[in-house]
Amino acid sequence: MAKSEAMRLLTQEAKDFIANAYGSLEQYLEGRIEAEVRNQKMGVGPLTLSA
Repeated sequence: MAKSEAMRLLTQEAKDFIANAYGSLEQYLEGRIEAEVRNQKMGVGPLTLSA
């Protein structure tokens, strides 16, 4: 659900950039979402996007 919502919110340009920069948009989003969930469970602040 979170991944599909993130995909819906990203522009095509953002999707292309992430795919080119990280190799796979889906794997990138899965990793970021999993890391954010883990951080929230541990009480750590939110992640920020960086290239």
